[in-house]
Amino acid sequence: MIGHRSLVADGLFWSPPGGGVEFNETVPEAVKREFLEETGLSVQVEELLFVNEFIKWPFHAIELFFRVRPDPDTPLIKGTDPELPRLIESVRYMSMAEIKALPSTHVHTFIRDCDHLEQLTNLKGFITRYV
Repeated sequence: MIGHRSLVADGLFWSPPGGGVEFNETVPEAVKREFLEETGLSVQVEELLFVNEFIKWPFHAIELFFRVRPDPDTPLIKGTDPELPRLIESVRYMSMAEIKALPSTHVHTFIRDCDHLEQLTNLKGFITRYV
C-alpha cells in the first residue's frame, strides 16, 4: 500500500500503487512501471480484477485493478510519483486488519466494504463510487 499525502481528506490516504498510462504504453506496461516507480517492486501483471469509477469533486477517475505477483528478489522501497514528487509518504505491506483499523476516509473507497483479502480479490466487473 502507498501512503500519500491526501488530496481528499486530512492525514495519509492509503491505496495500491497506480497512475496514468503514457502514450504508446500498454496498460500492463503502465502497471509494471507504476509499481516500480512507487514501490521499487518488479511485478508480473496477471488478471484484471475489476474497474472502479471514482467520482469526487474535482476528481473523476477510471481505475483498473489487476492481480499482480511481485518478484521476490526485488525489495519494497518508498519510491516517487513523478507527477507529484512529494506526495508519497510511506510504502508498506499491510494486513487487512491494519487497513480496516484506519479511518475510512484514509483508505481507498473499494477497500472500505471488504472485510478480508479474498473478498477484495473476488470483486469483479464495473464499480462506481460517488464519494
